[in-house]
Amino acid sequence: MRLFDLSYRPMKALSRIMLAAQYSCNVSDINGSNIFEKDRAAAMILSFANLNTKNLEGMNWDMAAAPTLADLPGVGFQPYASYLCVTSMSRHKDAGMEIIKYLTSDDFQLMYSKQPAKDKNLQAVFYNKFASMPKGTMYDQMVQRAYIKALPPALTGETDVNTAFRNAAETADKAIEGTKQAGIKTKE
Repeated sequence: MRLFDLSYRPMKALSRIMLAAQYSCNVSDINGSNIFEKDRAAAMILSFANLNTKNLEGMNWDMAAAPTLADLPGVGFQPYASYLCVTSMSRHKDAGMEIIKYLTSDDFQLMYSKQPAKDKNLQAVFYNKFASMPKGTMYDQMVQRAYIKALPPALTGETDVNTAFRNAAETADKAIEGTKQAGIKTKE
Protein backbone atom coordinates (compact mmCIF):
# COMPACT_ATOMS: atom_id res chain seq x y z
CA MET A 1 0.00 0.00 0.00
CA ARG A 2 1.38 3.41 -0.97
CA LEU A 3 1.79 6.16 1.63
CA PHE A 4 -0.71 8.31 -0.25
CA ASP A 5 -3.34 5.57 0.08
CA LEU A 6 -2.81 5.48 3.86
CA SER A 7 -3.28 9.23 4.14
CA TYR A 8 -6.21 9.41 1.72
CA ARG A 9 -8.55 7.04 3.58
CA PRO A 10 -9.09 9.21 6.68
CA MET A 11 -9.47 12.31 4.48
CA LYS A 12 -12.09 10.52 2.38
CA ALA A 13 -14.07 9.55 5.49
CA LEU A 14 -13.90 13.11 6.80
CA SER A 15 -15.04 14.42 3.41
CA ARG A 16 -18.11 12.16 3.58
CA ILE A 17 -19.04 13.58 6.98
CA MET A 18 -18.49 17.15 5.80
CA LEU A 19 -20.57 16.58 2.67
CA ALA A 20 -23.36 15.01 4.70
CA ALA A 21 -23.44 18.07 6.93
CA GLN A 22 -23.27 20.44 3.96
CA TYR A 23 -26.12 18.77 2.09
CA SER A 24 -28.19 17.89 5.19
CA CYS A 25 -28.22 14.18 4.49
CA ASN A 26 -27.02 11.08 6.29
CA VAL A 27 -23.44 9.91 5.89
CA SER A 28 -24.83 6.58 4.63
CA ASP A 29 -26.68 8.44 1.82
CA ILE A 30 -23.36 9.50 0.32
CA ASN A 31 -22.10 5.92 -0.15
CA GLY A 32 -18.50 7.01 -0.62
CA SER A 33 -19.28 9.21 -3.61
CA ASN A 34 -18.75 12.91 -3.90
CA ILE A 35 -21.96 14.76 -4.63
CA PHE A 36 -20.19 17.39 -6.73
CA GLU A 37 -17.37 15.48 -8.41
CA LYS A 38 -18.83 12.04 -9.02
CA ASP A 39 -22.62 12.26 -8.77
CA ARG A 40 -22.63 15.80 -10.17
CA ALA A 41 -25.81 16.47 -8.24
CA ALA A 42 -24.68 19.74 -6.60
CA ALA A 43 -24.72 23.03 -8.48
CA MET A 44 -21.85 24.43 -6.43
CA ILE A 45 -19.48 23.54 -3.65
CA LEU A 46 -17.92 26.03 -1.27
CA SER A 47 -14.84 24.00 -0.40
CA PHE A 48 -11.96 23.76 -2.82
CA ALA A 49 -9.52 22.11 -0.40
CA ASN A 50 -10.41 18.50 -1.24
CA LEU A 51 -11.57 19.04 -4.80
CA ASN A 52 -9.98 16.58 -7.21
CA THR A 53 -10.18 18.32 -10.57
CA LYS A 54 -9.25 15.09 -12.38
CA ASN A 55 -12.76 13.88 -11.50
CA LEU A 56 -14.25 16.89 -13.29
CA GLU A 57 -13.10 16.00 -16.79
CA GLY A 58 -15.95 16.49 -19.23
CA MET A 59 -17.78 18.84 -16.86
CA ASN A 60 -18.15 22.52 -17.73
CA TRP A 61 -17.05 24.06 -14.44
CA ASP A 62 -15.26 27.12 -13.17
CA MET A 63 -14.62 29.08 -10.00
CA ALA A 64 -16.24 32.24 -8.68
CA ALA A 65 -15.86 34.16 -5.46
CA ALA A 66 -18.30 33.05 -2.78
CA PRO A 67 -21.04 35.50 -1.84
CA THR A 68 -20.29 37.85 1.04
CA LEU A 69 -22.44 39.19 3.84
CA ALA A 70 -24.23 42.51 3.27
CA ASP A 71 -22.65 44.04 6.37
CA LEU A 72 -19.16 42.83 5.38
CA PRO A 73 -18.83 43.47 1.64
CA GLY A 74 -15.55 42.29 0.17
CA VAL A 75 -14.79 40.02 3.14
CA GLY A 76 -14.75 36.33 2.34
CA PHE A 77 -14.07 33.21 4.33
CA GLN A 78 -11.39 32.75 6.93
CA PRO A 79 -8.27 31.03 5.66
CA TYR A 80 -8.36 27.34 6.47
CA ALA A 81 -5.12 25.69 7.43
CA SER A 82 -4.52 21.97 7.18
CA TYR A 83 -2.58 20.41 10.03
CA LEU A 84 -0.66 17.17 9.92
CA CYS A 85 0.54 15.52 13.10
CA VAL A 86 1.30 12.21 14.73
CA THR A 87 -0.02 11.86 18.26
CA SER A 88 2.06 10.55 21.13
CA MET A 89 -0.43 7.67 21.44
CA SER A 90 0.15 6.43 17.89
CA ARG A 91 1.47 2.91 17.51
CA HIS A 92 2.79 3.87 14.07
CA LYS A 93 4.75 7.06 14.68
CA ASP A 94 7.38 6.32 12.05
CA ALA A 95 4.80 5.49 9.37
CA GLY A 96 2.83 8.61 10.31
CA MET A 97 5.91 10.78 9.90
CA GLU A 98 6.67 9.15 6.55
CA ILE A 99 3.17 10.11 5.36
CA ILE A 100 3.67 13.69 6.54
CA LYS A 101 7.07 13.84 4.83
CA TYR A 102 5.51 12.56 1.61
CA LEU A 103 2.55 14.97 1.70
CA THR A 104 4.85 17.93 2.32
CA SER A 105 7.51 16.85 -0.17
CA ASP A 106 8.29 18.87 -3.28
CA ASP A 107 7.33 15.87 -5.44
CA PHE A 108 3.85 15.51 -3.95
CA GLN A 109 3.19 19.26 -3.90
CA LEU A 110 4.26 19.56 -7.54
CA MET A 111 2.09 16.59 -8.55
CA TYR A 112 -0.87 18.01 -6.60
CA SER A 113 -0.43 21.46 -8.15
CA LYS A 114 -0.63 19.99 -11.67
CA GLN A 115 -4.27 18.99 -11.36
CA PRO A 116 -6.05 20.06 -14.54
CA ALA A 117 -7.31 23.53 -13.62
CA LYS A 118 -6.05 25.31 -16.71
CA ASP A 119 -8.26 28.10 -17.98
CA LYS A 120 -10.08 28.27 -14.65
CA ASN A 121 -10.66 31.43 -12.64
CA LEU A 122 -8.30 30.50 -9.80
CA GLN A 123 -8.02 34.17 -8.81
CA ALA A 124 -11.60 33.89 -7.48
CA VAL A 125 -10.11 32.35 -4.35
CA PHE A 126 -8.41 35.69 -3.65
CA TYR A 127 -11.14 38.03 -4.92
CA ASN A 128 -12.33 38.93 -1.42
CA LYS A 129 -10.00 39.59 1.47
CA PHE A 130 -9.86 36.82 4.04
CA ALA A 131 -11.93 37.29 7.18
CA SER A 132 -9.91 37.68 10.33
CA MET A 133 -9.81 34.87 12.84
CA PRO A 134 -12.06 35.50 15.82
CA LYS A 135 -10.52 35.96 19.23
CA GLY A 136 -11.02 33.00 21.48
CA THR A 137 -12.95 33.22 24.70
CA MET A 138 -12.73 31.27 27.92
CA TYR A 139 -15.95 29.47 26.94
CA ASP A 140 -14.93 28.19 23.49
CA GLN A 141 -14.17 24.64 24.62
CA MET A 142 -17.57 24.29 26.27
CA VAL A 143 -19.31 25.39 23.08
CA GLN A 144 -17.12 23.19 20.87
CA ARG A 145 -17.80 20.15 23.06
CA ALA A 146 -21.56 20.70 22.86
CA TYR A 147 -21.54 21.01 19.05
CA ILE A 148 -19.18 18.08 18.50
CA LYS A 149 -21.44 15.91 20.67
CA ALA A 150 -24.46 17.04 18.60
CA LEU A 151 -22.96 16.06 15.23
CA PRO A 152 -23.22 12.23 15.26
CA PRO A 153 -27.00 12.10 15.83
CA ALA A 154 -27.49 14.68 13.07
CA LEU A 155 -25.21 12.86 10.65
CA THR A 156 -26.81 9.47 11.23
CA GLY A 157 -30.33 10.82 10.85
CA GLU A 158 -31.24 10.17 14.48
CA THR A 159 -32.20 13.85 14.70
CA ASP A 160 -32.42 16.71 12.21
CA VAL A 161 -29.64 19.30 11.97
CA ASN A 162 -31.74 22.17 13.36
CA THR A 163 -32.75 20.19 16.46
CA ALA A 164 -29.16 19.00 16.99
CA PHE A 165 -27.77 22.53 16.81
CA ARG A 166 -30.58 23.95 18.97
CA ASN A 167 -29.82 21.28 21.61
CA ALA A 168 -26.10 22.03 21.34
CA ALA A 169 -26.72 25.75 21.87
CA GLU A 170 -28.86 25.01 24.94
CA THR A 171 -26.22 22.66 26.35
CA ALA A 172 -23.46 25.22 25.77
CA ASP A 173 -25.52 28.03 27.30
CA LYS A 174 -26.18 25.91 30.42
CA ALA A 175 -22.49 25.01 30.74
CA ILE A 176 -21.45 28.67 30.44
CA GLU A 177 -24.09 29.82 32.91
CA GLY A 178 -23.07 27.08 35.37
CA THR A 179 -19.44 28.16 35.11
CA LYS A 180 -20.35 31.79 35.70
CA GLN A 181 -22.59 30.99 38.68
CA ALA A 182 -19.93 28.79 40.26
CA GLY A 183 -17.36 31.56 39.83
CA ILE A 184 -15.04 29.14 38.02
CA LYS A 185 -12.18 30.79 36.19
CA THR A 186 -11.38 29.10 32.91
CA LYS A 187 -8.34 29.57 30.73
CA GLU A 188 -8.63 32.08 27.91
